[in-house]
Amino acid sequence: MRVSMELLQIYRFSLVGAIATIVHITVVMGVELHGKMSTLAVHFLGYLAAFSISFAGHYLYTFKSSRQWRRALLVFLTVSLALLALSSVVLKLCAAAGLTPMTSLLIAAVSIPILSYVLNKKLVF
Repeated sequence: MRVSMELLQIYRFSLVGAIATIVHITVVMGVELHGKMSTLAVHFLGYLAAFSISFAGHYLYTFKSSRQWRRALLVFLTVSLALLALSSVVLKLCAAAGLTPMTSLLIAAVSIPILSYVLNKKLVF
């Protein structure tokens, strides 16, 4: 029973994360098409767009948290900013390796979720 509950939680985490990632990538693509911003600035705009979807989805759906939402939001923001910094390092490393900005953003968008799940489960919710 415990394993199936964990798998359900991972499924929910993945679903919320996929929705947030789609929003992130959609914003990135929209900004890339209409302006000349740095890859990191575009990435940050996508992050901001996905943040509220991610928090609400994980708080209400993935983890069904009973933790006071303001406290959870503060810890979620801290974890999220740490992961944003880490994904930004990934972007810089990808750029240094000669990858395109879009490829770099896609790599960053899929390289963080496992760490994110563990940190959110253990520290946030």
